[in-house]
Amino acid sequence: MNALDAIFPPDDRRRWLSDLAWNGGDAPRQLDPALRAAGQSRFDEYLRLPYADEVSAFWADFLPATLPRLGQTEARLWTLTCGAVPNRYARLTVGGHVTAQVLYDPDHDTPLFDIMLRRKQAAEALDVALGSEPEVYEISLEDDTVFDLLIGPSKPARGGPEEVVLTVTSADDAFALIDLALPQMRAFHLSLLQSPAPASDLHCWPFVDHILAP
Repeated sequence: MNALDAIFPPDDRRRWLSDLAWNGGDAPRQLDPALRAAGQSRFDEYLRLPYADEVSAFWADFLPATLPRLGQTEARLWTLTCGAVPNRYARLTVGGHVTAQVLYDPDHDTPLFDIMLRRKQAAEALDVALGSEPEVYEISLEDDTVFDLLIGPSKPARGGPEEVVLTVTSADDAFALIDLALPQMRAFHLSLLQSPAPASDLHCWPFVDHILAP
């Protein structure tokens, strides 16, 4: 039995992948005050960064959309770190593999929203032929939304299939990207959740409290 079986059995996984309106059900998150205290200084540092509210809105949408049963999998199978590294807002690690991060570009005064996917999944979601070099694609949606998307190579997960990094420069564009590629994002995360997340002590509980607050 892998780390996910007891939390999210196969029948539930199949439903979660096919029914994008279902969040997989959940249980309460851990409420240990000591866990919050350990990450408070990093969270305070995050809040001082420009565009922190916009970045928080992205994570508040991305986490529950692409990860099942947050209360049971948090810090066990995925971690979210924040602050402590110059020009990085936060980084999501799923089963020991980085799958999303938000950086700050001081030269252009803008956040950079990075989402990782396997190359085949990205091509399927976006309906584009991906080259081997970084390239900017103009993505047009049925509701007339248009945004620029930078796609570049990434390191593969544990020597697996080749991956790409999808980068946009606003939370609104990131929301559109999530809607467009949600089936692929869920499938990618589910494949990585089979393994526990290392370095769970770096998980920033106050930050997740903040972005998942009712």
